[in-house]
Amino acid sequence: MERDWSLLEPDNIKDHSVLNLADLQEVTSAEGPGRRFAIWLQGCSIRCPGCWNPHMWSMKRRHLVDIGKLLNYVKVYENKIDGVTILGGEPLAQVRPLRAFVETLKKETDLSVLLYTGYEDKEIVQPDARWLVEYSDIVVFGPFIKELKKEGLKWIGSENQYIRFNNPAYEKCFLSSDEKDLIEIIIDTERMELTVVGYPDDSLLKELLV
Repeated sequence: MERDWSLLEPDNIKDHSVLNLADLQEVTSAEGPGRRFAIWLQGCSIRCPGCWNPHMWSMKRRHLVDIGKLLNYVKVYENKIDGVTILGGEPLAQVRPLRAFVETLKKETDLSVLLYTGYEDKEIVQPDARWLVEYSDIVVFGPFIKELKKEGLKWIGSENQYIRFNNPAYEKCFLSSDEKDLIEIIIDTERMELTVVGYPDDSLLKELLV
């Protein structure tokens, strides 16, 4: 079923109350531990060669959503998910409204937050960005480097990327599980679209593109 983005649109565009999203996946097991609500933010200035999502680089408007309405939408799925995963694009390109969203999410739910960023930890100095890094349960750092891509890595795409566990429970889960990343293929027959969630290997991508 096609998502009605108009339900998430802001009534008034105010500073730091609106996020520019590329896409959503309400329930997925391919973007971190457990079942997760995945949010892809639009816009990235890092632009890693070989990136899975080059269509999310542009800073142009894609889907403007009100952070309060987005939070309420996440809550609809609260009993079906374990947390929220925030990807892109580069999430820290929209750091102030993103902090407002995550801060409220943390106050009003028990959902965990997994944050992806193409920046190294030491590069992140802006106060709102530091808050996100410190208060997300899990943070994945570093740009995707095509030459260091390795199939079978858990939650990351290339060997230079690294994971910080601010919530020790997830580190124990990560270390104790030998599960590999899942790949989800979602077919929308109404829009005639195929969406791949997760980190597919090259052979799978070639088969899908045939």
